[in-house]
Amino acid sequence: MGDVWRDLLGVWRADEIRDRPGVHATLMAPSGRHVLGMPVELDPNEEYRLFDTNRAVLSFECVDDLWYGPEEQTTTRLAPTFTGGLPVPAAVPFVLGGGTGESDSIVQVGGDVAAWPVFEVRGPISDPWIDVPGVGRLVFRGQLAYDQVLQVDTRPWARWVKRDGAAFPGALSPAGARLSDMAMRPGSYRVIFGGYDPSGTSLLTVRVSPAFTSF
Repeated sequence: MGDVWRDLLGVWRADEIRDRPGVHATLMAPSGRHVLGMPVELDPNEEYRLFDTNRAVLSFECVDDLWYGPEEQTTTRLAPTFTGGLPVPAAVPFVLGGGTGESDSIVQVGGDVAAWPVFEVRGPISDPWIDVPGVGRLVFRGQLAYDQVLQVDTRPWARWVKRDGAAFPGALSPAGARLSDMAMRPGSYRVIFGGYDPSGTSLLTVRVSPAFTSF
């Protein structure tokens, strides 16, 4: 029993999570749904020691009052529009101009209430934008190299824009919507992804965890 008690204490300390700003622990229900938050208290019940049994009251502080289902993920690749081409004796023609384009995908949001999407844009791309008709359009300023990722978290306990995990101030343009505008109620959504990428290799990934009022 001592090893079990020691393991429980180690898990509830959650040191590896507490050392990472903005990261939350996950508490899973038997149904497969989970809450997000942080372990805050472990209160041993000494009465049961007489019976060689360890019991404790565990407290977990949640970020909100919702339960979340398994994350749903959708990825789309930008399709550039070219203005013209110049065939030459080469395997691939040179292309004049163009490179600005867009593509779209359908994102299904389950659950009982509105959920908050997390967007991930992988370069190379300049001035990307994300439009969810009926919800909002996010406009970004700046460039991403082929090996860089723009991470946009609209969830209330996050609400940040980062590039490769570091703060990216000024990237979100006031010409578009705010992150707090992007809640998606259960249903089907067309998500449009655009920007300048002549290579046609940039990607948008949309991640949504459906939200429920019970477990």
